[in-house]
Amino acid sequence: MRPARTCLALSLWLVSSWILNATLYAGFDSVMPEARDIASAFAVVVALLATFAAVHRPDMFKERLFTPLCYGILLCGIALSLLGIGLKLPVLIVAGSAVRASSSIWFLLLVGLSLSTLSARSASVVVAGAYVLKYAWWFVSSMLAFEVLVAVYALIPLAIVLLVRRFTLPAFSEIADLGSRLVHQVTSPQSFLPFTHVLFITIVVFQAAAGYALAFGSQAGVPADSAYSFAPLLVVLLLALRKRRLPADWLFAAAAILVIAGFFFVEEVTFAPGMPRIPWANVLLNAGADCFEILIWFVLAQIVRRNVMEALPVLFFFSAATHLGIEIGATLGHATNALGWSFPAYVTLARLGIALMFIAYIIVVLKPFSFEATIEQVAPMNKPLVSLPARTLEENCEQVAAAYSLTPRESEVLGLLARGRNAQAIQEKLVVSRNTVKSHVKNVYNKLGVHSQQELIDLVESR
Repeated sequence: MRPARTCLALSLWLVSSWILNATLYAGFDSVMPEARDIASAFAVVVALLATFAAVHRPDMFKERLFTPLCYGILLCGIALSLLGIGLKLPVLIVAGSAVRASSSIWFLLLVGLSLSTLSARSASVVVAGAYVLKYAWWFVSSMLAFEVLVAVYALIPLAIVLLVRRFTLPAFSEIADLGSRLVHQVTSPQSFLPFTHVLFITIVVFQAAAGYALAFGSQAGVPADSAYSFAPLLVVLLLALRKRRLPADWLFAAAAILVIAGFFFVEEVTFAPGMPRIPWANVLLNAGADCFEILIWFVLAQIVRRNVMEALPVLFFFSAATHLGIEIGATLGHATNALGWSFPAYVTLARLGIALMFIAYIIVVLKPFSFEATIEQVAPMNKPLVSLPARTLEENCEQVAAAYSLTPRESEVLGLLARGRNAQAIQEKLVVSRNTVKSHVKNVYNKLGVHSQQELIDLVESR
């Protein structure tokens, strides 16, 4: 039941983006096309602020407060946007789109938390299935009237809450009990992913390809979508059903090939006279972006599963990176469209230039990178286990301090770490700053050749 509900929730979240582009954003085009860019920029800022808050005060994100609050704000944003479109008032459109975009981040978080409660195999099938199901929703949505689509868009967050809320409650409770990420990051650095990690940069790059596909060839603000992007996702779903988990690095290679092919494909093609012309560039770009998003949802879910303290910061930062990437790509796509109107001959050159930059990033930056290794890189976050009596532990700490030439202050830090104390407790005991504690812990780990507090405890107990 949990995998099915999570799959349905994720598919609804995914199709909501298409509905947004086909309704509100299409309405903005005749009044203030820049509103969608402002909304994306505002969403990036809000997501970054939420990331900062989640790192320092994760306990402030109380589900019972934020879920109804964000849904109410989202409904207000939709209402303001519709009013702005009807009255042709840009200020209402900007205000509505900004608050709608920022409040929707919360529902992405709920879906991500629910996905992180699943096993690797279940998560693989759920994510791939959700992207296949997205196209079924897209087909149904394309036949609905504007007013009905707006109503559906407004109800999707509520449906997500009803589907997955109960699966996320234990995670919110555990996150609140564990406290600040900064405290645990000092003693268990390998359990946390830095925000400068290549993973997040790659999300921006690939979401830029998705944004480019949305903007390139769009008519009256509506993207040039095609159901043919659906085909590669069926292959991914079949792989997920056959394998124990998604072959992450293989899936990335497939996504990269599809995106590169999309940038190089120039002409629309039809299979037979009388049939509609197919925008193959958009088809390939969308298929590549979808394959990459399947990969990222899976990777982030596994990271959060290994360390629930990463849930809020990582998912909020993922949202910021996604919005930033789409905005960059959409800007490039609109620029290419404008270039096509004035200098059609240069469109191909512009797209080839973008493709070459994309290829250069993959070759130079991602050559030594592995998504599967990134998951394994995040050590499971467990409470340190101490089994020795206090007196024996103290004697062992003295032996270790002497054997590894620790300074007196480092020896004190060693003793506290060996007793299972966290960075906050060490800071209060020694009356020093958090950065000083961080420096001492790093030095102790380096001298002992360990990477986590549990490894240190095991070393001390083995003396």
